[in-house]
Amino acid sequence: MRKHCFILVLMCLLTSVEMHAQFSKSLHDVFELEEAKELRFDVAGNVKVENWKGGVILVETKVDLFNASRDLLNFLLESQRYTIVADVVDYELTIASISKDRNSIQTKEGIVDEQVNVTIRVPEDFIISEDRTSATYIGSGPVISKIDQLHPKRDSTVVAKKTNEER
Repeated sequence: MRKHCFILVLMCLLTSVEMHAQFSKSLHDVFELEEAKELRFDVAGNVKVENWKGGVILVETKVDLFNASRDLLNFLLESQRYTIVADVVDYELTIASISKDRNSIQTKEGIVDEQVNVTIRVPEDFIISEDRTSATYIGSGPVISKIDQLHPKRDSTVVAKKTNEER
């Protein structure tokens, strides 16, 4: 009998740990530069913009949920809460979150603490402004790449502008 009580208590504790655990997921989206003269990011979450040696825009989204379950995280991912899409109009490339409204999530265990950190890596031929809201293209020649497929993401607005003498 004592052994059965111990197993029952242990199972309750394990279930409780599952409901109050932290679950994380990292998402990566790559956007090739088209012949856009401007890049605009309309992304929800805590956004950091930095240069890198790559020739594409890399968006890394790290989602941390506290006081949640793995099933809840999977549901939010499937419902495209963290999805990013790209759209090109004339010479402007816009990368944006599908879901910009991040209403709090209430479960029977309480409010879920959701932390979304987004790092946007822009090719190093862009100078990023001090306030991290814009960047100017300083490379020579046109950007020659294509966006083969539009991908789905975020609420801070970050703008990267590209200018060259051919404009």
